[in-house]
Amino acid sequence: MPGHPARYPPNDTLGYAGHTDYRAMKTTRLSTSDLYISPIGLGTWAIGGPSWAFGWGAQCDTESQATLERAIEHGVNWIDTAAVYGLGHAEETLGKFLRRVPIARRPLVFTKGSLTWDADQRIYHSLDPASLTREVENSLRRLGIEAIDLYQIHWPAFPCRGPDHGIEAALSTLDQLRNAGKIREIGVCNFDVAQLKRARSIVNITALQSPYSILTRDIETDTLAFCKQADISILSYSTLQSGLLTGAMTRERAASLPHDDWRSHSPDFQEPKLTRHLLLVDVLRQIGQRHGLPPCAVAIGWALRQPAVTGVIAGARHPSQIDDWLGATRLRLSENELAEIARLLPDCQRRAKLTSGSNGLIGSALRQALQKRGTTVKGVDIDHPPHHPEYGDIRDIQLIKNLVADCDGIIHLAAVSRVIFGENNPKLCWSVNVDGTRNFIEALKDCAQKPWIIYASSREVYGQQTILPVTENSPLSPLNIYARSKVAAEEIIQKYREEEGRTATLRFSSVYGSVYDYPDRVMPAFCRAAALGETIMIEGNNNILDFTHINDTIGGILKVVDTLEAGRFDLPTMHLTTGRATTLLQAAQLAQSFSQYSLEFSQAPSRTFDVSRFYGDPGLAQQELGWRAQTTLEEGMAQFILQFQNQVRLKVS
Repeated sequence: MPGHPARYPPNDTLGYAGHTDYRAMKTTRLSTSDLYISPIGLGTWAIGGPSWAFGWGAQCDTESQATLERAIEHGVNWIDTAAVYGLGHAEETLGKFLRRVPIARRPLVFTKGSLTWDADQRIYHSLDPASLTREVENSLRRLGIEAIDLYQIHWPAFPCRGPDHGIEAALSTLDQLRNAGKIREIGVCNFDVAQLKRARSIVNITALQSPYSILTRDIETDTLAFCKQADISILSYSTLQSGLLTGAMTRERAASLPHDDWRSHSPDFQEPKLTRHLLLVDVLRQIGQRHGLPPCAVAIGWALRQPAVTGVIAGARHPSQIDDWLGATRLRLSENELAEIARLLPDCQRRAKLTSGSNGLIGSALRQALQKRGTTVKGVDIDHPPHHPEYGDIRDIQLIKNLVADCDGIIHLAAVSRVIFGENNPKLCWSVNVDGTRNFIEALKDCAQKPWIIYASSREVYGQQTILPVTENSPLSPLNIYARSKVAAEEIIQKYREEEGRTATLRFSSVYGSVYDYPDRVMPAFCRAAALGETIMIEGNNNILDFTHINDTIGGILKVVDTLEAGRFDLPTMHLTTGRATTLLQAAQLAQSFSQYSLEFSQAPSRTFDVSRFYGDPGLAQQELGWRAQTTLEEGMAQFILQFQNQVRLKVS
């Protein structure tokens, strides 16, 4: 759109009559584009309302309109939104505002895609070109504009696929849409340096949107330096830590957050983290009082002091919140004040988490969950392609020592991870599962500040048990080489714990929930057959398993991470299981019940090396962590079958 009102030369300023306090808000060029933005942009996540998985509770649309108006009155010249916020509602709300604002006053519009949803409001990730094209068209319709100023990929990759998966086709599609005039500039969100390098090799990347706050500083490791060198503008989000650093959050308010506000489930708003965060806010308040500013302005000013940060996204639900944070643009923190803030931060907030098996079912999902918290995640996995930056063999002791050196925590998932793989290559199974684990322990012993380690074990260690459900005190009776290697690795972890280590051991059972899992595992095979109308192969009708959804498994791991980081190191070995016994025949029948097809069952005896009867008592995890599986088998299978159906639809479209 020629002559767009928010395109200004570098020395121009914004501001409107009656608001002279902020008329000197200077604009800065967004990378090499012809877009110039104010130091602060308005974020609309909360404006999306409550009726979706990551809502902020009830939100008045009239208040949202007034908040948008107040922002541009004060010189904010860009609004950041996303299709998924409120499942389109945030974009619709912004669109109503844009339609009634004179063109001369309209702000720049930045939005995002790659997270979409189905008719049942289930959110899923897609970098499919046809899906992205539809998302852009739908965003344009909801916003009521001809072109989107900055269109960003919200998250980089499908679970269980590396960071390159789908990115070339996705960015090429956005480049075509830019050439067609649908979007003006291309950006990405939540990309690490390796992903940014890959993206830049495909198209010009104008901006990276990344979490950055006093409490979330992971981009300081290498991302800030890379973006400065590559002339990629950084747009900082969650700088107010979802309201924690505003000064308005109290212990009582955190405890009374409504259930439909996602923050009510966040560890940041619960003990033990909450107390530490509120102590930090007290320091921000003291610093702010010296400058006549509230804590939120200090938190934003802290981020704006970083030369690589072009703009900070600050959320607001009410007009008064705009008034609170705009003073950040004139704040200059002294070295003493920066030191005051730094003294309250533990070293671990500037260090990474290392996930072995980072390309697997659990590892890839865990990476996304940790990154959503603002955590820097490093990974290692031999299943990556050789050119991938996280490709590596955990049997290489020097590699492991290098990876562990700057980490404060390790989640050790890597293994020859299936019974059948162990039977086919027992020597490799033992070497990876046992020697690889020993390498991690040797590397930990060399660290001055020793990271904690979570070891991922398996139900297989119990072998055939006569008493069900199995408890953590049940005798270990491994039936196959895979199980024996897991028992040996647990012993290595336990010995290190007794000597000096901070460890936790978790035993998983039949985790499922991604279409990119091994296709011949029980649950992916059953659900894919139900989605496509194929024959279901059952090896052992009466075999009993305890199926655990990936979301519940990740939730349990995060609970353990939080417990270790809070300083507790006496966690017992625990199951992350549902405690529900399901025969393979029952699972097949459930798959049939969710299928639109009449399925045939093919039956065969179970394999001689398989454990035929297991379900685990989850009581200890509930007692120690407050964790219990939330996804029923019916819900999990229905969602899983739908994933396969969506995958087929995307391929067809």
